[in-house]
Amino acid sequence: MSGKRFFIAGGAGFIGSHFTDRLLCDQSIEAVTLYDNFSSGREWHYAHHEQDRRLRVICGDVKDLAALERNKGTSNERGIATLAFSIDRRGGVHHARIARSSGSSLLDNETMAMLERAAPLPPPPPEIAGAEIPIEVPIRYNMR
Repeated sequence: MSGKRFFIAGGAGFIGSHFTDRLLCDQSIEAVTLYDNFSSGREWHYAHHEQDRRLRVICGDVKDLAALERNKGTSNERGIATLAFSIDRRGGVHHARIARSSGSSLLDNETMAMLERAAPLPPPPPEIAGAEIPIEVPIRYNMR
């Protein structure tokens, strides 16, 4: 099983956690991703592996096929996506774009989706002038 990566749907459950135990005791395993909606899975099933850099846990539902597809192949994605946008006085987000790509369309798309999920943002403080405030922020991804 050398150099292999594993993706376990239901990985935080009783059975999935036993697969995780078995895989992570083998140092030749490169990565194990647990994908679970935590309806019956529990964090304590894998808590003893939390310091293992090969473990990645994603909260998601296998019934959401689009999210499952986005997450299943992301074991070792790395990069910095620079996100640029402006925020209005009420926290509305405008003109969002990737100012500098991470080199991965998956990470760049997730960066944009993250901003969409967060909007609207808290309004800027009154001491910051302007109707729209430009913001540029690096988002570092170092998935394991």
